[in-house]
Amino acid sequence: MNIRDRQLATAIIWFGLFLGLGFAIPRLMDMQIDLSGLWPRGSEGFSGQMTDINIIADALQSAQAKLPEVMAQAQAAAAHQIASNMPLAIFISILLILAAGAATWFIWRHAGLEAKLAADLLTFEKAKRRNRIERFVDDLDLDELDDLRARLGYEADDVNWQRSGSDGL
Repeated sequence: MNIRDRQLATAIIWFGLFLGLGFAIPRLMDMQIDLSGLWPRGSEGFSGQMTDINIIADALQSAQAKLPEVMAQAQAAAAHQIASNMPLAIFISILLILAAGAATWFIWRHAGLEAKLAADLLTFEKAKRRNRIERFVDDLDLDELDDLRARLGYEADDVNWQRSGSDGL
C-alpha cells in the first residue's frame, strides 16, 4: 500500500467518523418536550369561524400567564433528557473516535517497515551480487585475471585487484 492509498483510506475513515458523529449525536440528543397546559382546556374548539374576539383574548391572556410555569417544566424536562442521554452520547463518541484511531494506526503502522524491508532487500541483493563477483574473481587463475583486466581496459596500477584469500597481484 503506497502513501497515497494510506492517505485516502485515512481521510475516508475520519470523514466516516465525523459523519457518524453527525448522525448519532443529534439522534441521541433528540428531546420530546410537552407544552400541553399552555392553552386553556376549551381551546380545542378554536377555529377560523370564531367571531367573538373576547374568547381569543382570554385564551392568549391565559397562555401568557401560564407561560413561565410551562416553560420551566419544559426546561426541566429538557435538562433531564439531556442528562440521561449524555453518558450514552459520550460513550458512542469515544467509541467512534477510538475505532477511527485504531483503523488509522492499522493503516500506518507498517509504512516505515515496508520501506525498511525494501531497503534491506536491495542491500541483500547487492551483497549477494558482490559475493558472486568475489567468488568468480577468486576462482580465476593469474592468466585469466590478467585477461579480465585487459578486457576491462585497466592497467595493473589503476585497480588493486586482490583475491580475498591471497596477498594481492
